[in-house]
Amino acid sequence: MRTDQGGRPDGARPAGRQAAPCGAGLLRAAGTASIAYAVASLVAATLEAIVLDFSIVSPADLVADVTTMQVPWVVAQVIFIVQQPLLTLIVLGFWAVAAAGPRVWLIIGTVQLAFSGLLFVFSGIFHGVFGWHVSALQQLAGEDRADAERLAEIVHALGDTTFYIAIAATATAMIAWLPVIRRSAALPAGLARLAIVAVVFQLVEFGYFLLPGLALTAPIGIACQTAWYIWFGRTLRRFAPRGTVRPS
Repeated sequence: MRTDQGGRPDGARPAGRQAAPCGAGLLRAAGTASIAYAVASLVAATLEAIVLDFSIVSPADLVADVTTMQVPWVVAQVIFIVQQPLLTLIVLGFWAVAAAGPRVWLIIGTVQLAFSGLLFVFSGIFHGVFGWHVSALQQLAGEDRADAERLAEIVHALGDTTFYIAIAATATAMIAWLPVIRRSAALPAGLARLAIVAVVFQLVEFGYFLLPGLALTAPIGIACQTAWYIWFGRTLRRFAPRGTVRPS
C-alpha cells in the first residue's frame, strides 16, 4: 500500500486532532463486517432481480414471479434481515477511525444508519411473509382469493414503504458522515466522493413513484453502495496492524 510522508494511505486527509486509539481486533472485525455487509446486500439484491427477471413488474406479475421462484425470494429476505446486525460493528469501526471529526455528525449518521437497519429488517419481514404465503393464493378462488390478494398487496406495500424509508435513512447517514470522512486521517478522500455518488443514485430511486423507469437506476446505487462498504472495510483492515489512527 502506498503512503504519504505522514504514513497515511494515498488520498487520506489529515485529522484536526488526535483520534481515539482503537484495538486492531476491532478494526479487523469492523472491516470484515463491512465487506460482508456489502456482499450480502449484493447477493440479496441479485436474487430479487432474478426472481423479477431483471425488470419492472406489475403487482399481478409480481405474485406470479414470486410464486414461481418462491425459495430465492424468501432466501433474499432472510439474507437481508440477518445482515443488519453487522451495522453495529461497522459503526464502531467508523467511530474508531473518525473520532477526530465533529461528534454531532457522527451521532446523526449513527442514529440514521441504525434506523435504516431496523427498517430494512421490517422490510425483509414483510417481503418474506409475502413470499412465503403467496403460493397459497393458487389454492383459493372467488372472494376468498380476492381478499387474500388485497392482503398480499398490503403486506408487500408495507415492505416497499419501509424499504424506501430505509434507503432515505441510509442516504442521510452518508451525508451526515461526509465532513467526518474528509477530516479523518484514516479514510481516503475518495470515500467521500463515492458516498455522494451513492446518495445521488439512492435518492433518484424515489422518482420511481413518478416515473417507473427510474427504478432501473437502482443497480447503479446498489453498486456504488456495495463499493463504498468494501472500500471502507478494506481501509479498516489495512489500518488494523497499527491499532491507532495518528494525525500527521
